[in-house]
Amino acid sequence: MAENLTMSFKTPLPMRVDTSTLDECSGELSRHTPTPLGISPLCILEIEKNPRIIDRQSANHYFLRFNAFFMVPSSKKKEKVHVQLLKKGTDRIIMPIMADYEYRVVALGKDISHYVTRIGAVFKLMVQVEMCQLCTFYKDYERVGHQNIEELHSALFIDKKRCSADTIQSVCTVKITLASVGVDRYSEKFLVSVLFVKVPVEMQELYKKTRREHGMR
Repeated sequence: MAENLTMSFKTPLPMRVDTSTLDECSGELSRHTPTPLGISPLCILEIEKNPRIIDRQSANHYFLRFNAFFMVPSSKKKEKVHVQLLKKGTDRIIMPIMADYEYRVVALGKDISHYVTRIGAVFKLMVQVEMCQLCTFYKDYERVGHQNIEELHSALFIDKKRCSADTIQSVCTVKITLASVGVDRYSEKFLVSVLFVKVPVEMQELYKKTRREHGMR
C-alpha cells in the first residue's frame, strides 16, 4: 500500500505580507490550482468609471491600491473588495485613473491562495495571486463585446470562451481583501476552493444543520 500513496501537500507560498501593522498573519491556509502546467483565469475585477486609485513607487517596486467589484468562477454576484497590485521595477502598471467607462481586469495565474491577517478585533480574509498576467477589457458601446463583469464571467467560466483583451501585462502580486470579520464571528477556516467549485445543496444543508446544532448561525 505504501508505495501507492501520493503526497498532496503543497509547500506554502510566501505571502510577502508586511506584518509591522498586524497582530498576526496566518500564512497560506489553502490554495486553488486549476491547471498545474499552465496559467488560468482566476478572478475578474470591475473598476468603476474614474476610480480613486492610489499609486506608490519606491526604488524597485510600484504599487496600486483601489476598490473594485470581484467575481470568481463560482460567483453568483459581484462583491466589492479592496485590491492591491505590486510590480517590481519602476515600470508603471497600466491602470487608467481617468476612464470614460468602467473596465474589467482578469487576473490569470497558476494558483490563487488564501490567508488571514488580524488587526486588533478584526480578521481580514485575503486572497493572493503570485506572478500573474492582467488582461484588461475596456468598455466601448460602439464595439461588440462583453459590456459588464457578469457577461465576461459567463464567457470565461461558464461558456469557456477565449476572450480577446485590449491590453496584457505582467505583475508580481494581486492581493484582494475579501472581507473584514470581527474576531468573535470568525469561527471556521475560509477555503479558496469554495470560490471555484460549486458546493452540492445537500452538503450546504448538512453544514448549516451542524452549525445550528452547535449553537451557531
